[in-house]
Amino acid sequence: MAKIKQILKIKHIVLFVTIISVTSCQEKVYKFQYVQKQEVALSDSVPLNPTIDSVILPYRKSMQKSLEKVLAYNPKLLSKKTGILETEVGNWLADLSVKVSEPIFEKRSGHKIDFCLLNHGGIRAEIPVGNVTVQTVFEVLPFENELVAVNISKEKMNELLTYLAKAKTAHPISGLRLTIDKAVHFKKVTVQGKNFEAFDSFWVLTNDYLLNGGDNMWFFQDPIEVVYIDYKIRNAVIDGLEKTDTIHAFLDNRFIFDPK
Repeated sequence: MAKIKQILKIKHIVLFVTIISVTSCQEKVYKFQYVQKQEVALSDSVPLNPTIDSVILPYRKSMQKSLEKVLAYNPKLLSKKTGILETEVGNWLADLSVKVSEPIFEKRSGHKIDFCLLNHGGIRAEIPVGNVTVQTVFEVLPFENELVAVNISKEKMNELLTYLAKAKTAHPISGLRLTIDKAVHFKKVTVQGKNFEAFDSFWVLTNDYLLNGGDNMWFFQDPIEVVYIDYKIRNAVIDGLEKTDTIHAFLDNRFIFDPK
């Protein structure tokens, strides 16, 4: 009896291996023989498919309701076109990014943010007078950029300053104050009110796009350390606005030109 069981066991194993082998040998190889493409322009002239539309409708209504949520009130038009070296919207965005991010960063690293540098091109729309909704924030900040804190050396800081002096662009900054002369030399640079020379390194709040060299900001390459905030700029702004009644945006001479 034991011998019969052993034979049956061996047969089962052989059968299993055989099935696997046959299955493997029967794998088919598919090759593209012909590919046809057609471009279909999406417009109001394209008729709706009632079946598909009925499925999408509940999600569309839910999304629209979320986008229409009022976050705060904006008392004046905010546009990145209304400044040369600084703008009201840029100052506000940088300040709010620091305010929302710093508690998270401090908890993870034990440090504070020294200053913030974002990119002028990241602001894609104006903030009109009136209620600021979630949709407004999506229009202003349509990209999926996330906030990161980067620790850079004094050498990299000098590269950063040279970049800003040559660019003469109103990149959003917070915690950093700059004064350049007509020869594009810095007359004064302070970080948190202190001469930047007093720092050995700098914790800079920025975004992952710039961290990777976006807008030719290569000075963020090879940093001392990087702490990921795990926070999209857009989400940080939405969360910050939910705790704000009215937007207060202003110019305060963060980046100025002094020809004397």
